[in-house]
Amino acid sequence: MVLEEPDTPYYTLTKRLIDTVSENTLCTVGVNFGFVSMLHGSKKLAEYAGQGRHVSWLTFTTDADPELAASVEAGEDLGSFLWSIYVKGPVEANLLQLIAAHPQCTFQLTLHPEALSEEIAVRLAALPNVMPSIYLTEPCLTPAAKKAFSLLTQNHMLSAAFLWLDSVQASKAPEPGWLEELSDFTPVCVCSRKPGMTLQQSEDLRKQIWANRLHGNGRLFLIDLESDLRAINQRLPDRVSCEVRPAMQADMPLCL
Repeated sequence: MVLEEPDTPYYTLTKRLIDTVSENTLCTVGVNFGFVSMLHGSKKLAEYAGQGRHVSWLTFTTDADPELAASVEAGEDLGSFLWSIYVKGPVEANLLQLIAAHPQCTFQLTLHPEALSEEIAVRLAALPNVMPSIYLTEPCLTPAAKKAFSLLTQNHMLSAAFLWLDSVQASKAPEPGWLEELSDFTPVCVCSRKPGMTLQQSEDLRKQIWANRLHGNGRLFLIDLESDLRAINQRLPDRVSCEVRPAMQADMPLCL
């Protein structure tokens, strides 16, 4: 229904992505996510789910996960091609090598701003199957965050901001002034909830995010991690869902 409107914000967003993100990255991520993961992968996953096995179309973990490389390898055989990886420290060469070795997978990396040097930005830009997100500890752009977003833009990467929100921050995150500032640096913002947020606060956040999607100016697309994943999982076969690997600790954000 939204796409039928002539002034829908999604057309503005699409034009921005085409103008700023490399064609190779847009095509690779689009094919890997839409076809390899959601169509081809989901069919394979459904077969294993029919055998009573729990399988994941999206896996959350960290770059320190000792079984990451083996799990990515095994995941391709099962039909799992989408990985969300929290990078707590510097971006190591073995992670870049892993991404390069699995071109059909999509890797979403959540990075601290300080981890993104000019050299790392160039090396990430050479990998069209990666989507870097800059981790913001609050709805605020620090000088380090601005520099990180600028490096991603200069290298024509498909980037995002990642906000892990507590109950106080959740009320500030959808404020128009803040979102307008953020939209100058990135086309996407992922919002996720810290433990302890009440059901009412969570629902208020969801409604604000959806209102922005429908009536925003199209320069910034908001993702509501928990509710969006819930909606996707409900449309997948039984026993096919997301997985949070044990390597994720309590002080680490979930990241898409």
